[in-house]
Amino acid sequence: MTNRHLSQEELIDHLYGISGESSHLESCAQCRGRRRELARTWRVAARAGEDVPADFLTAQRGRIAARIEAGSRGWHFRLVPALGVAATILMAALLSSPSPEAHRALASSDAQLFNEIYMLVENTEPRAAAPIHGLFEE
Repeated sequence: MTNRHLSQEELIDHLYGISGESSHLESCAQCRGRRRELARTWRVAARAGEDVPADFLTAQRGRIAARIEAGSRGWHFRLVPALGVAATILMAALLSSPSPEAHRALASSDAQLFNEIYMLVENTEPRAAAPIHGLFEE
């Protein structure tokens, strides 16, 4: 339990339900009264269709800017995703290009593949006769 009273911003958070339940609100009559008055004021303003005061909007804009500044990090944190993407692209390029030895092996396997295809095409014996040859092999 805290000894300080809730700020206007914390009361608004409670009013809109974006803040968790506060034990302080349950125990402090002054904060409960301020929250009740704030809710009544906002309901009356909403019903009347009145505009929100300009000084309130200016103060709210200042609080938002302060939150953004407090939450922003240095330039080096924006560099981390860019470096991650660059490293991923580099690894993909290195892993996708075959080494010279693999390239030679691919070339020889391609030649062997074409030879086997050529032999199959040039073979005049029907495929159905192939199992009979297996009977005569030793």
